[in-house]
Amino acid sequence: MPDALAQHVAEVTRGAYELLAELGRTAPHGTAFLARDLADRRVALLVATPDGESLDVVAALGPAVPAAGGRCTACGTALVTWADGCAGCHRALTPPPADEAPPPDATVLADAAGPGFAILGAVPHGSGGSLVFAREPGDGRVVAFAPWPDSRGGVWLDAVWERPGDAALPVRPPRPAPSATAPHPPPAPPAPPSPRRGLGKLFGRGGRGAPGAA
Repeated sequence: MPDALAQHVAEVTRGAYELLAELGRTAPHGTAFLARDLADRRVALLVATPDGESLDVVAALGPAVPAAGGRCTACGTALVTWADGCAGCHRALTPPPADEAPPPDATVLADAAGPGFAILGAVPHGSGGSLVFAREPGDGRVVAFAPWPDSRGGVWLDAVWERPGDAALPVRPPRPAPSATAPHPPPAPPAPPSPRRGLGKLFGRGGRGAPGAA
């Protein structure tokens, strides 16, 4: 289940983004979420600062984006950020360069992942290229794949990062429209002030247009 921060970010971004998964949180870097932009249906990175007072749309994965909570799929070492490699086995966690990567066709990626995964989307990495994120519908495990072209002209997905099912965030159903014939309910009492009001305020003022935003 999402915690208070995830619930608040979901509420602040309602109508603009749909939260898909938490990618990690650290004290220096804050908390990173994988989200879907409802305007163009692409996935995006949202990073809340450690104090919970601001929310930024980040253009790419990299050393400043938290990955804590996830681990290297090769050796199981816990990761801290989306840096270039695993500190345990020194395996590269970066995707192939953009000019070597196969085109991010959703159908091709879904076929490569197989029926055990639901493709969420591709996210750019600061080193070049993109990582493909997918979720296991059964247990909610979130996995990042580096897409490589295979010898038959298809795609081979190399799993480089995974996080248990607690990373997956449930999709919130849309609020039902009020019925034209139903009586109007009494007005709701005012909500108590939120300790994270600043996050919503800053996002509304400039989060999506902040320097370096996607």
